[in-house]
Amino acid sequence: MTHVNNLAVPKGDVVGSPPSASEQIAHFTSQDSNMEDLSVGTPIMSQPALTSWGPNRLDLFGRNTNGGVTHAWWNGTVWSSESLGGAIITVPTAVSWGVDRLDVFALSTDSACAHRWWDGHIWHAWESLGGTFTSAITAVSGRTNGIDLFGISTKGECLHRSWRGSRWTGWENINAPGVYVREVKAVAAGDTLNVFITSITTTTNPMYHGYWDGTRWVWNEIDRHGGSNVQTITAIAQIPNHIDLFTIGWNHKLLHNVWNGNQWGMWETLGDLTILEISACRRTSTTMELFAMDTENHWWHKTWKDPTWSEWESNIGSPSGGISCIAISPQRFDAISFVSSGLLLRHYHWNV
Repeated sequence: MTHVNNLAVPKGDVVGSPPSASEQIAHFTSQDSNMEDLSVGTPIMSQPALTSWGPNRLDLFGRNTNGGVTHAWWNGTVWSSESLGGAIITVPTAVSWGVDRLDVFALSTDSACAHRWWDGHIWHAWESLGGTFTSAITAVSGRTNGIDLFGISTKGECLHRSWRGSRWTGWENINAPGVYVREVKAVAAGDTLNVFITSITTTTNPMYHGYWDGTRWVWNEIDRHGGSNVQTITAIAQIPNHIDLFTIGWNHKLLHNVWNGNQWGMWETLGDLTILEISACRRTSTTMELFAMDTENHWWHKTWKDPTWSEWESNIGSPSGGISCIAISPQRFDAISFVSSGLLLRHYHWNV
């Protein structure tokens, strides 16, 4: 059975216009009451970016079939959606630094960083933040009215720019180690900013951890044995002086390490699955949710409930794009993936 929810009045460009059929959200509910397929107005064809500015609020952004950005949001009762326009060439990233505040970033067709933001009343027009980048922008916000951006330049440098309440700083090279930066991820908690990169060298792809000590960027290589030839990085830091780091190694095994504020621990391998994609979120100080897609496009989930991990469990469906997950309250977490057949988003949600 198909259930169609009418949109609430969309934000920004189309205020005052009645929702058309293409702007409606269709729910295709499976036998699993925790799973649904979301069909948004202008179909999304990329891994979704998720953020939340409050309990029972979920905002989703993705690159759509028109080459622009589609925004969909859950208000605690129904899904709604709108097009934010634009012309982008990468998946977008989004952050929220306050109630009813949203900032979305992506690379425009000239490979510069494009930015659009919702101030609680209207969407402001797209603006260019400059730069020339080779891959998607990483954005984090750990404090009110503050945003940090990271991107990889055409020279393989890791560049950083920040919003400091009233102005943007210029792009700066944070002097990441290695010959050429391949991937950058960042996490922020308050004024603490941590960056993780994989760097191409002559023999390996080592991983480095950098942090801002108040005056300069400090870099350390993370255990060469566990951190070499890393395929991808996911990190979460919602507890002071604590970071959980997940990587996929050269053999597609999932590795986990913990930063305790002073040093890294020992790497642990989380099972025998061969993994392509990962996403993680923290619900409470003692509970994390981890999602992974294996090499056969099966979706898996496991939970950390201090002090142990649960076993991997397989979920319904075969996503064909990256997975994104988020906890919007201590009792609620959501995972969403792009499904190429039908240009749908597969959505799992749990209330625990």
